[in-house]
Amino acid sequence: MPHLRLFAVTDSVAETLSETLLPELAEITQTPVEEYSIQLIQGQFFQAGQKSNGNPQVEVLWFERNLHVQNKCAKAITNALLAYYSDVDIQVAFTNIGQKQYYINGDHF
Repeated sequence: MPHLRLFAVTDSVAETLSETLLPELAEITQTPVEEYSIQLIQGQFFQAGQKSNGNPQVEVLWFERNLHVQNKCAKAITNALLAYYSDVDIQVAFTNIGQKQYYINGDHF
């Protein structure tokens, strides 16, 4: 934790982000990079009854941080994806998970 879910992103971009973006986010949040993970969610997008490529989206699941840190992370994620997807909107959403709702091996974090 934190865990990033990527949508409408290629395998190669996800692999690259795991090497380049995660250390940057770890530095911003002061969290060991080993605590971060990326999951690529593959699926088909549709708009107006037609298949579409969809816009790159990132959902960040994490323990709540202050807004300043969240803003810096959103900007870092957006900038990293803009290098590959400069012609579409990049969407980033944060889902805060309370420590009482997060378990490792059956125990509260």
